[in-house]
Amino acid sequence: MDEMFEYALDGPTDATAEYKSTCKFSGSGETDVVWFDADLPGSIRGRAPCEAYDDGRCDQYFVTLDPAEINKGTNDEADTDKTVCHELGHTVGLTHGSGGGDGGADDCMISGERPSTNSQYERYSGHHKEHINAWF
Repeated sequence: MDEMFEYALDGPTDATAEYKSTCKFSGSGETDVVWFDADLPGSIRGRAPCEAYDDGRCDQYFVTLDPAEINKGTNDEADTDKTVCHELGHTVGLTHGSGGGDGGADDCMISGERPSTNSQYERYSGHHKEHINAWF
């Protein structure tokens, strides 16, 4: 998963991503995004709710992935990469893609099933990179 952070977020945007094998769950210097695997309800592949707020802003996200739901079908690795990129996008403020072209719908922020194994669904479009860079 650590390669996905660098591929989708750290290299092509102004945000920095650092993967650590252990997490600090509270207090000063707590981990910003903590990842879990769990059985989520229905056909939900992942979710990224805010766990802790600081001055009205989210200070820590607990991202949960449902591997059993993600790994349905034949493109499990590609589906996992899309879902990790998608949920990570929520933690940096992105919403689901809308519109065509470079408006965000042709990247990992699409909602639901990945339409193809094209690598564009494992990263952020120029539109979403612009938002991330403006925030970071």
